[in-house]
Amino acid sequence: MDYIVVLQWRDGECMTLERLVSCENAIMDLLENKAEIDGHDWNASEMKIFILTENPTATFDQITRKLQEIGVYDDMRAAFRHIDAEDYTTLAPSGLTVFAVS
Repeated sequence: MDYIVVLQWRDGECMTLERLVSCENAIMDLLENKAEIDGHDWNASEMKIFILTENPTATFDQITRKLQEIGVYDDMRAAFRHIDAEDYTTLAPSGLTVFAVS
């Protein structure tokens, strides 16, 4: 898979470790063989879920409704990049222009 999608929540937002894992499991159920979860990370400043895919926008579109249903979409930032690249292309929220992973 050539792309990685990163779903990110900043410290102090709606995400707890338990909710992060629950969200990751819900996404896993939706992806089937079209993409795969590459794990999650939690540090002092942010929580992240990593998704490997061939089509980042289609994968993000596929999981958006589930993220909204479980109440984590509004506080989330999302972006993708080619595996060999460093710069991210933003997916959400609308108007986000800078995305970084710490």
